[in-house]
Amino acid sequence: MPDQRIFCNVPWTNTHIYWDGSFGLCCSEKEQPHTDPAKYNIKHMTVGQWYNTEPMQAKRIAIHGAEPINGCRDCYKEEAHGHESRRIRENFKTVIFTEQAFDRSYQQSPMRDAFTTVTDRQPVDWHIDLGNECNLACKMCYPRASSKISAIYQKWQLIDSTANRNWTADDQAWQSFKTSILETKNLNRLHFMGGEPMLSKRFIELLDFLIAQGRTDISVSFVSNGTMAYNQAVTRLKQFRSCDIEISIESVKENNHYIRQGSDTQDVKQTILELVKHQSDTFNIVLRTVPQLLSVNNYDELIRWALQNKLAIVSIPLTEPDYLQICVLPKDIRTSLIPKYQELLKQLKEITTDQVGITSGRNVANIESMLIRHTEAIINMLSATEPSNVKELRQQLIHWLVRWDREFGLDAREYYPEYREFLLDHGYQV
Repeated sequence: MPDQRIFCNVPWTNTHIYWDGSFGLCCSEKEQPHTDPAKYNIKHMTVGQWYNTEPMQAKRIAIHGAEPINGCRDCYKEEAHGHESRRIRENFKTVIFTEQAFDRSYQQSPMRDAFTTVTDRQPVDWHIDLGNECNLACKMCYPRASSKISAIYQKWQLIDSTANRNWTADDQAWQSFKTSILETKNLNRLHFMGGEPMLSKRFIELLDFLIAQGRTDISVSFVSNGTMAYNQAVTRLKQFRSCDIEISIESVKENNHYIRQGSDTQDVKQTILELVKHQSDTFNIVLRTVPQLLSVNNYDELIRWALQNKLAIVSIPLTEPDYLQICVLPKDIRTSLIPKYQELLKQLKEITTDQVGITSGRNVANIESMLIRHTEAIINMLSATEPSNVKELRQQLIHWLVRWDREFGLDAREYYPEYREFLLDHGYQV
């Protein structure tokens, strides 16, 4: 019997293609399952060929073991805070209840006999990075996922131009990708990330290709920043079995565009509400968030806004960069924020009689239960122990806030009156 703390079905159900075309396993992994991105690359092999390579077989053996896997540490950390991790959500798709009745549900899972080292199955859920083209420079992001950050880092002489790699610009890699799709008859979902997928020259082209090939039986989803014109995409996406547009937003207040530099909070909110008009049983708008130090001061208002508009929240609590983690805030600030989340939790529990358990991530039919768990996770993060290197992390926080704020003409003290004394005490000055 696999270990309840370790097992995850992702090595049998998922695959990931990074911005340089190299293969990975999971969009939540902290390291790729190989050390040769040139060899294990969509340019040189199809998804089907990648699926039984030595790195994939080794990962399946490890996931059956009893030792925590370093590359999976983000899921473990999320679960420690009571968050519904990707591991929990993915296991649920194969009727495995990670937190409750694991042994029994594993034995009864329809995929139990498929969980072997070598498999004749194909991954049904693909996560694809469409390069790093992006019009925003989010404070928690990095050059390989944002061309705007890459350009700024080059100006700051932190990287050179070789940091920009986009596999979709390579015709051989792109053809291999399309071939992989046609070879995978049971493909369930294509999920696109970036950069900003709507800026990719290949995104609309791919939707047209899938429609022409009669592959509208696939579910399509993508993460977008809410600053795009979506009409052209929406017309096509409505033809697929289902679609989720996940709009990245950290706050419904002005600090959203403090975090997501280059955006406008009111415009993003209006875009979301316009997209909501298209919602149906097969077309969903989802809020994609990264709970962190820079949003926790008013993140409760985002949860309330989601409830008001019946919008699911899919979140990945921030783990990198370390200095933006909620636990880096002083204990007194975090303690002062907890009561409003406790009040929100009380109100959510008063309007639902459902027992909070597995919420399946996006199902708004049980949105109150979903948001209850979400709120409890925030409270847990606010209550967490300070990291042992907190002094160093606070120095890094101030260094990077000052650097970004000077670049964009921002002042953290205007957006975070709750943090003002903390910022000044640690040398914040723009």
